[in-house]
Order: sequence, then structure tokens, then C-alpha cells
Amino acid sequence: MPIAAVPKSLRLGWGKVRRFYLHTFRRTYVEAMVASRQGECGRCAACCKLLFKCPFLDESGPIPTCSVHESRPMNCRFFPIDPKDLADRDLVVEAVAAGRKILLFGNGGSAADAQHIAAEFVGRFRTERKPLAAIALTTDTSALTAIGNDYGYDEVFARQVHALGARGDVALALSTSGRSPNVLKAVDACRKIGITTVGLTGGDGGTLAGMVDVSLRVSASTRSDRIQETHILIGHVICELTDRRLFGES
Repeated sequence: MPIAAVPKSLRLGWGKVRRFYLHTFRRTYVEAMVASRQGECGRCAACCKLLFKCPFLDESGPIPTCSVHESRPMNCRFFPIDPKDLADRDLVVEAVAAGRKILLFGNGGSAADAQHIAAEFVGRFRTERKPLAAIALTTDTSALTAIGNDYGYDEVFARQVHALGARGDVALALSTSGRSPNVLKAVDACRKIGITTVGLTGGDGGTLAGMVDVSLRVSASTRSDRIQETHILIGHVICELTDRRLFGES
């Protein structure tokens, strides 16, 4: 049927379609997110406004703000992680400033996050700056399959840590459960060498939370998808703060 044959009262312009889509999508997304997360998270107002258009901001809460945005304190029921834990990001900044490197490893979606974060350091995050040394131990298929075949899958990261790591480096170990055997063995290898370890995990933190020097744990969720969403956010915050501190990004 040609458009001209449709009464004007029934026609939907692009603006109306877009508004309807955004309203429906946002409402469904927000309801799903809120239903899956319990408790208050301490995320800062700027983060929530920019990333999620969060409708649950409450100015009455005492939880401190994210130091990236340094905005006024607000409570939010969206993200189950305390931003004050990110103070340990200085470990990464200090290592990179000293010419050390960042090692990252994890399985599945965490492997993808490890590669993603490493790429932000080696390429760039937002601003033009020199490349920074970061290696995802999840990308060399020849090394992974050779080590897995000869020594077992539990050793695929630990053996690379011994080969590539050095005292003063920092390792980001990603495991949503905190119980991945190959991640735990790699952390143990880091401790023997003198590599500082930062664990990104969730739920009760598993064994990993007690092994690492710094534990960033998404304690309010045991769902891998929600934990991984938070992990990549943490990775981006670390990248942004590194750029700001070392290269003066405004």
C-alpha cells in the first residue's frame, strides 16, 4: 500500500519510531538489569548518567564517588562494586611508568576481556600517546596448544608467565568464579617471580580472591555475564586513569 493511501493520523514518522524503540528498549533493559542486581553499588553519578541513563539515582547516599569523574556522591542500585577498590589502579600506573609490562589472562569471555584490555594499552585508549607494554596470554594459539598438549590445560598460562614475566610486572587475572585452575596456577607462578597480581572475579571470589595482592570482586552477582560486564568497565577505568596520570589527558 502506498504511503499516500495511509491516513495521516496513522503514519509514524522516524522520530516517533525512534522514540518508541528507545523507550521500549531502555525500559526492558533497565528492568532486566535491576532484577538481576541486588543492593547498592556506589557507582558515581557521572558513570551512570553517561553509560546507562540510570533512572535510579539518589542524591541522599553517603557512598563516595568514582575518582574518574569526581562528581558528587550519589547512590545507585545498578552496579555491584565499590569504586574505592579502584584505588589500587596505581599499581598498574606505577608499573607502566617504570617500563614494566601488564600480563592478562582468563578463559572464555574473560580471555576476550584480557585481549580487549591489552589492546587498549598497546594501541591506545582515547588519546594519542606512546604504546604501553601489555600482553594477553590468551592469544598465541601455538603456545596454548603446545603447552596444553605437553603439560595439560592447567599450565597454559603459568608456563607463559615464567617465560615472559619479570619482577615488577603486574598481572590481571580474570575469573568470574575465582576457581579456574589455570588462572590460579598462573597467579601462583606470578607470586614466585615477584609479579604483583590483581584479581578480577565475582560472587564470593573463590580461591583467587585470597591469592592475589589486590582483589576486585563483583560481590553482588554470581552471573558470569553481569560479572564480565563489570570487569570490562573496570578495565576501561584502569586504562583511562593510566592515560590521565601518565599523559595528562583532560
